[in-house]
Amino acid sequence: MLHTTCLIFFLLFYSISPQIQLINNPSFLVNTMEVLPNEVLLANLQIFIFISIYGLSYYLLKGSPLVQTSKLNFEIKKMILPFIIVSVLAAFIAFKDIVEHLGSGMMIDSFDSDSLVASTLKGKILYVIPLVTSVILLEVRRVKGKNWKNLTLLIFVVLLLILCKNPIIDRRNSLGPVYLTILVLSTGNLFTKNNVRFFILNFIVLLILFPLSSLLTHVSFNNWFLNSGGSINAVEIITNHFSELHYDAYSNIVAVNKFIRINGHQYGNQMLGVILFFVPRGIWSSKPISTGNLLGEFLINDSSMWIDNISATFIVESLIDFGWFGLIIFPVTLAYSVKMIDLTYIKIKSFLLRSFITYTSFFMYFILRGALLPAWAYYSGSFIAFLLIPYLILKIQKLFSFKYL
Repeated sequence: MLHTTCLIFFLLFYSISPQIQLINNPSFLVNTMEVLPNEVLLANLQIFIFISIYGLSYYLLKGSPLVQTSKLNFEIKKMILPFIIVSVLAAFIAFKDIVEHLGSGMMIDSFDSDSLVASTLKGKILYVIPLVTSVILLEVRRVKGKNWKNLTLLIFVVLLLILCKNPIIDRRNSLGPVYLTILVLSTGNLFTKNNVRFFILNFIVLLILFPLSSLLTHVSFNNWFLNSGGSINAVEIITNHFSELHYDAYSNIVAVNKFIRINGHQYGNQMLGVILFFVPRGIWSSKPISTGNLLGEFLINDSSMWIDNISATFIVESLIDFGWFGLIIFPVTLAYSVKMIDLTYIKIKSFLLRSFITYTSFFMYFILRGALLPAWAYYSGSFIAFLLIPYLILKIQKLFSFKYL
């Protein structure tokens, strides 16, 4: 599953979108840098090396499942009530956030590394709990049958999930994996058992549905109706979408090469920030900002960029820290990790772990696009909600011999 995601990402972000962008504007890249033939050729070479090493590594390296099946056999019955209670609490807090956002008229906050801890605890852990609860109830329906009681409870929890995960208080990179996970799990093995179907689903979402979702998350309601007839110009939205800054992955490879020539390499400093993302900036005053922010600030001063919150793909992260050597380390590490996770999905029986891998397959687009610092922080929160909290709940129940339902 994750391998399919990687292939789609490479095709869409390193081939399709750059070609559309250069056709629309052959003089400037989407990140406002001037198109220079030598710089474009260098970026193409680096992309070719990265993808080639990734492909060879994935097929040549021998992987193994991350965990043994017996270690993650969650007992469904014991998790239902605790998760429903926490889901209701999360929805109540989310509703207050929605009212505050609507009342203030503020846009959805972009990632702020200084509020990383608070953002992770609430938005990336607590608000993910209704998703986990939905997954548990979907498994209940599969095991115990599709009766009205299970369906009513599932609908109730999904409504709680909508309160916690919506475009008013969250962004697309968080919403997409959530609802796509629900869609895929609710259809059984329709998409996950067949890589071709999974590929088609992802392609439809990224080429049509994802661009249209800009109406909800990035376009003011007053601008929805673009023509005099009062109808939504969906074709224009989809066509122009791939020339927007969302697809700056290719252009930022060109940017990082210029950054390195002027400022030099970071020698692992950026990766250290990713690994220690949980350390507050108040304690670690020299904590590095995300590579996307670092590169964005450079482009603001060097070109005509207007924001500093841009993407930083694995290629950018590898080059800025380790140069050409990074183009070997990163794709090999990515390929080995993807292969182990894919094998884990195939061989294990734990429904929560399989569901989390399904979620990961969609969240992987955010990780691949980067920057790694915010992506890893968000993903860690989901890991805690999906696997760590259920594990702790069952341990506590076992310790005190609690019984639910």
